Amino acid sequence: MLVWAAACGAAVGAAQAETDASFLLTATPKDFAAYFPSYLANGYLSTMTGPRGTEGNLAYMVAFMDYARDDIARPAAIPGWSGIDYSTGGTSAGEFWLDQTKLSAKAFANYSQTLNLHDATLSTTYRYTDDSQRSTDVRVTSFVSQASRHLAATRIAITPDFSGTVRLTFSFTLWAPHQPRFPIRTMNGEEMLSAVDA
Repeated sequence: MLVWAAACGAAVGAAQAETDASFLLTATPKDFAAYFPSYLANGYLSTMTGPRGTEGNLAYMVAFMDYARDDIARPAAIPGWSGIDYSTGGTSAGEFWLDQTKLSAKAFANYSQTLNLHDATLSTTYRYTDDSQRSTDVRVTSFVSQASRHLAATRIAITPDFSGTVRLTFSFTLWAPHQPRFPIRTMNGEEMLSAVDA
């Protein structure tokens, strides 16, 4: 088993206590088509979520703003720090990467993603099988700390069910500014709605 933690700050261990079921929101493969990202946040730092738990997602930090001449400031994304991609290694059929695999119950068997509203964690588990039929059990946990506002982390645990070499990549995603950049300072509510609808 290979375990890796990518963290902004320092790694922290936490004991898992039983959480009241009313604080748990769980997605299964039937929810793939309707998946909508949520935020893990603490009022200072935030990151969006992704269905695999390993995607490089949009992240924000308080007071990190996009300024433009003659317009109002707006939040700007910081580099996405949560990206962890996994490959079962090269085969005669090519190399297959987890984050590029289409979401399906076949490729992501026993899939479950739980947003724990009490502990502010996102836990994702599944058995990933790539196109070369190599399978790996994957567990991913992400959190943004309430106790330490500068701390956020993603942990991945992989258990390959085959012999061979695996590859991991850890990326920081730089986001391009949103285009078009609407001149919010000079727009009224109706104009904003029309611009977004266009």
